[in-house]
Amino acid sequence: MADLELPDIPDVVFAELQSLARRSELSVEDYAKDVICDAVAQFWHSSKDDITITQLQANLEAILRVAEREPVFIVREDGQRHVILPPEEFERINRSTEDR
Repeated sequence: MADLELPDIPDVVFAELQSLARRSELSVEDYAKDVICDAVAQFWHSSKDDITITQLQANLEAILRVAEREPVFIVREDGQRHVILPPEEFERINRSTEDR
């Protein structure tokens, strides 16, 4: 993984980052990494393109966090598509199928 330095973060922003990291029981570096990975995963997802297997493998935890809120479509190299659903959505679909 590449090293990343973020110079000149305002003190008030860094203090808030430290506070959020403590609440999550993470180091500031790990919390910042998660925030960045989540933002990239959300960008991939919001672009309305399917997420590739390569993207999924590179950023699994962040993509799963997106999938906790909304369906995420994954496309394999052979074009086969899969979807990761939030558990509540899966249960809703399952109930409606059982009602038929």
